[in-house]
Amino acid sequence: MRTLIIDPSKNIDEFISETEIEDWRGITSAIGGPCQMFTTVSTELLEGHTAYVDDEGLYNGQMHAVGAFYVKDYPSPLAGRAVVRGFDRNTGEDTPCTLSIEQAQKIFGYPTGLGPLYRA
Repeated sequence: MRTLIIDPSKNIDEFISETEIEDWRGITSAIGGPCQMFTTVSTELLEGHTAYVDDEGLYNGQMHAVGAFYVKDYPSPLAGRAVVRGFDRNTGEDTPCTLSIEQAQKIFGYPTGLGPLYRA
């Protein structure tokens, strides 16, 4: 299933990439680290998509090992890598991500010393 990966440890040109992930085990593997629980972030800008991120990423070492990123209409930074997939509001099931990397660059902020950078 088409999935976007948000990886704040990469440079700005590789920060968002595309992959295929089939199930929750693939999500856990893509997020990496000691992920035991997910936080799901679904905002108005994500329009029917969910970002899965390590629920404990702010304090289990992911913040220092991988870094943090931002979602433009979410109130706080998120630590570690994230997986972005679509979802069906009627069933709650995952669907393939339909956001392009260019669309995602306008929503997910790359960390800089001056704050998040969103590509226009």
